[in-house]
Amino acid sequence: MSEILPRSVSVGYGDFRRGTLIVDCEGVRVLRDPYSAKPIVLFNGATRAVAACRISTPSSW
Repeated sequence: MSEILPRSVSVGYGDFRRGTLIVDCEGVRVLRDPYSAKPIVLFNGATRAVAACRISTPSSW
């Protein structure tokens, strides 16, 4: 790729499905909101996903 310069347009190309690995971690974290009003209880849920780049060597091309 060319250098990044002011007012230049850089384009990346390749097989992004082969070079990127996305892992969805199992499980959901649920937290009770301690500041919500008493008759109504609110919950916050979150899950985690991780992305990584695969590095291939010339021997595996």
